[in-house]
Amino acid sequence: MRPLVVIDITSDVSQGGGEYAATADDIKKYELSVRRKIKPGSIVVFRSDWSLKYDNYLTDGLPSVYPSVSLDALKFLHDERNILMHGVEPFDNDMTENKEGEAWIAHKNKCMLKGLKNLNKVPKHGCLASIGVKPVI
Repeated sequence: MRPLVVIDITSDVSQGGGEYAATADDIKKYELSVRRKIKPGSIVVFRSDWSLKYDNYLTDGLPSVYPSVSLDALKFLHDERNILMHGVEPFDNDMTENKEGEAWIAHKNKCMLKGLKNLNKVPKHGCLASIGVKPVI
C-alpha cells in the first residue's frame, strides 16, 4: 500500500487545447494546497480528464496532442520527493519530440503508469493505492 496523490491539471489542459505538460510548479502548488510535501514512496498521478473521452478515441482515433509531464516535474518528483512512480491518463507520457521525459525515466530505472481512468473520482490526497500482479495460470 502506498499513499496516492492526485494532482489536478484539468484547467491547464483545457486552456491549452489538450496540450499541456505538468510542471514542478504544479506540484509545488499542490503541496501548498494540501499544506504538506508529497511523502517518499508515494504514487503521484496527474488528472487531466483525458480518459473521459476514451470511447471517442475508439471511433475517432487518438488526438494529435495530449497532456503530459515535463522533465522538470519528473526530476522534482523522483529526485526531490523520492516517489515510487507517477502516472497519467493518456497512453503516452511525453509530448516532446525527442521523448526526453521517457528517456530520463528509462535511464534512471524509474516506473510510470499510463492509461489511467476515473481519476476524477479519486480525492486529491488521503488515499492509498495497492499494487498487484494478476497471476498467469
